[in-house]
Amino acid sequence: MSKLPCYICHKKTLKECGLCEEPTCKTCLQTLAIDHFKFMHPVPSEFTKGQYCNPCFSQQISEPLHQYDTLLEQAKDMNVYFKDKHSKLMYMFKIAKVPIVIEDSNDYDDLILQLAYAAAAKGHKDIVNVEIESRKVFDGSYKKLLWTGKCFGATKR
Repeated sequence: MSKLPCYICHKKTLKECGLCEEPTCKTCLQTLAIDHFKFMHPVPSEFTKGQYCNPCFSQQISEPLHQYDTLLEQAKDMNVYFKDKHSKLMYMFKIAKVPIVIEDSNDYDDLILQLAYAAAAKGHKDIVNVEIESRKVFDGSYKKLLWTGKCFGATKR
């Protein structure tokens, strides 16, 4: 098989863009980890390709990637108020009516971040009435915990 030239810089290559499927060399290729968008549900199919040429990356991927990273930073800075510990502080918040529910997460901290990301995507600044439960799952001789969480998005009054 002969190597096709990169359509940007004309070097010989075996790689191709995940969106336009044009041959692209390693220096012109933008890579993005497949699990980078793990908090976005559902993940659009164009974000799961992994390798992009510069034009496709700048036109179709860079803006949603920037928005996702901004929401993720907001989620990391979000205040978390648990139902058992902070129930007397609820008068300070305007609470959403629809709960956010995440089921079967493998990690406790990941679950809280998933709840916070879902609230940040809906425009909330805090999450309140957070309830987290765990359950053991047995796989033969191996056991692990799966976490389930429920919360409400809120903003301070």
